[in-house]
Amino acid sequence: MGSWCGGCGPQSPIDRGRVWGYNLGRELRGAWHEFRLWQQVAAKLGWTAKGDQMLKVQDLVEARLYASEEQAIQDALRYLLRARPDLRIQLAIHRYQTKEISLAKAASLAGVSWAQMREILLERGIQPRLGPETLEEARREVQALRDYFQAQS
Repeated sequence: MGSWCGGCGPQSPIDRGRVWGYNLGRELRGAWHEFRLWQQVAAKLGWTAKGDQMLKVQDLVEARLYASEEQAIQDALRYLLRARPDLRIQLAIHRYQTKEISLAKAASLAGVSWAQMREILLERGIQPRLGPETLEEARREVQALRDYFQAQS
């Protein structure tokens, strides 16, 4: 049975190992899938090795595949985050910890539910910011907001 990456299945080294009775582990299979995925992307974009390096972002612009290097990089980052959910989660955690985004936005960025994101944070020893913990804290926040808006008018 083939898979979405087009190079895995009974004929891939990973699946042959499984067929021969070896359990190569999910990590190795994941690395193989990722390698095959990037091979396909490089082939579709016409990338070839130049010495020890792949072509540069500017090559994509010169080939008129993208209007600018910024567009090519943004597209590559979107694709990378789609292909690597672990990176999406790590990025969401970083942005949440630096207080750039809320728990709900972190969950959306990570591609998980609010409850799943909360559990991910707790598993990593990060206490979610869920608002005031006591009624008194809530009252102080309400009063601070009232004071702020009164000062603005």
